[in-house]
Amino acid sequence: MDDFKWNHDEVSSLAKKWNEAGLSNTSSGRFLNDLAAKGKPPMGRGISWLMDLLEKGDPRPWVELGKAVADLAPKAGTDAETVMNIARHLSNGDPLKDWHREVIERVKGKILQGGQRVPTPQDKELARSLENYKAGQSPFYWAHRSGSSNKIDRIIRVINSGGEICDDDINYLRSSFKGVVRELDSADHPVGCLRWIEGAAMYSGAGHRITGVVACIVMSKPFVDNAHRVVSVNVMVNDTLGVVRMKSLFTSADACKNTK
Repeated sequence: MDDFKWNHDEVSSLAKKWNEAGLSNTSSGRFLNDLAAKGKPPMGRGISWLMDLLEKGDPRPWVELGKAVADLAPKAGTDAETVMNIARHLSNGDPLKDWHREVIERVKGKILQGGQRVPTPQDKELARSLENYKAGQSPFYWAHRSGSSNKIDRIIRVINSGGEICDDDINYLRSSFKGVVRELDSADHPVGCLRWIEGAAMYSGAGHRITGVVACIVMSKPFVDNAHRVVSVNVMVNDTLGVVRMKSLFTSADACKNTK
């Protein structure tokens, strides 16, 4: 603050620009107008506030850019939420940040490519399974990956709401959960096939009444179970429908016994 120099004309000029930008009723706009009207420099923390506003300069270009950025949101797909946050930032008279530029350029590129589409039933199934799986992971794991976590959540929200996505969004989900996706895509245990399990492995249905190695019929494609958050399948054992972790399925009774 030692280099602060009061210049009433400079502050009055900046206050006028904030008014022209439609920001006179913001806290910064009122602050500048008050200083311009009184003709006296601020005190205490007001000095650093004023220096920050003087450094930011004319807010009008940012406000106009904010309007243009907001117009991108309806076509931004999974980036729509981020685009609107950037637009609000700019509409407050705050300058564009470097990462804002990257998002805007990426969105413009997607719009030019015209790759936006509505989610397919397969996309929705994938989103539901990965959402369940992610919910079962340690919050400490995602605490160190907040950027990736937010992007994953954003893509899943758009898919669940039926909004537009692009193939890059699906590819991002798949690459973020490679092991899980590999299990979900597996054709090792197709619907209708005969498999063997240890009865105690069934954690839904009447599994608690089944003991020993038993045969079962696979009744569904792989999915992530809501309760245990692992890749599972529905199986039928002695007319009883249950759920079993896919890794607990074996192609023969002997193979199942040999795991003990």
